[in-house]
Amino acid sequence: MRYSRLVNKNSRTRMKVVSGLILLSLVMVLSAEGEGASGLTVMLRERVEIVDDVIRLGDIAQISGDAPHGVEKLRSVVIGNAPLPGKTRRIGKDYLMIHLKRYDIETSGIVFSGPEAVEVLRRSVLIPREKLENVVLNFIVENIPWGRDRIRVTDIRVSEAVILPQGDISYAVMLPDNMSLSGAVALAIMFTVNGEFKKKVWATARIEMEIDAVFTKRPVGRYQVITEDDLTVRKVCLSDVPGTIIMNEDEAVGKRAKRTINAEVLLRTDLLEFPPVVKRGDVVTIVAESGTLRVSTIGEVRQKGYKGEKIKVVNFDSKKEIYARVVDSNTVVVDF
Repeated sequence: MRYSRLVNKNSRTRMKVVSGLILLSLVMVLSAEGEGASGLTVMLRERVEIVDDVIRLGDIAQISGDAPHGVEKLRSVVIGNAPLPGKTRRIGKDYLMIHLKRYDIETSGIVFSGPEAVEVLRRSVLIPREKLENVVLNFIVENIPWGRDRIRVTDIRVSEAVILPQGDISYAVMLPDNMSLSGAVALAIMFTVNGEFKKKVWATARIEMEIDAVFTKRPVGRYQVITEDDLTVRKVCLSDVPGTIIMNEDEAVGKRAKRTINAEVLLRTDLLEFPPVVKRGDVVTIVAESGTLRVSTIGEVRQKGYKGEKIKVVNFDSKKEIYARVVDSNTVVVDF
């Protein structure tokens, strides 16, 4: 919406400027009537190219006469708005006569010659889509928070080629405040000519960040402990994978598969687990400590357990079932 207001304000300003130029030029011409406004010859050209936003009589016709000051004043008369860049506008003798009479310019002493109408072309600069796509790519590369070698920019699309009036052209690429340079993004390219806003076009692109990810090199059976020979590392696009992937082989080696995993599978944390340190039926040493007092006995594990986990064990001496914390495959500790 902010850019729309800029465009509307720019249009209103342009209309005010054009109207002011017309009035000013007419006042100057009227003031020159006493200096020989009659006896002037206006010879229209067949086709002209202009740069400015307005069309002056001197742009489209060769004006001559005995009064140099009157000639210059007539040349400065603003006929109207120039066509859009790259477009044309036809202005005929009848339009000129009506236009001049509307502002009380005496035309009886002016001789019009040349073609019945002149074709006015606004000089322009064409910026093709390919160049705009490079503008978008350069902006992304210069502003991405990661290294260039870690990203891939694809599907750059620009809504249209840009046609601008000739002049000092500059542009700025803008990213909406609620958007980051990741995944699908939309960008606005704002163009100014001679410091004045002229055009906005939208562009879209997809930014893919590449990261390392761990894959299975061969099938892994259920409860099989993972080794380095089971794994391979490849680059993947971050936007295409879940957030629970395993990115380093060290995160997988030594763990076991919760279920059978086929070859060429991207490993996720939910597919693996640490193997239990003890399992049901294992005989372990039960240790109880309090200060300097340390007592140990032998017992049997009643459930599988991982390091640091509390599990049920049976004391062989007392035949009682107690809870103890797993230290290693041979030892559990009773916490007081």
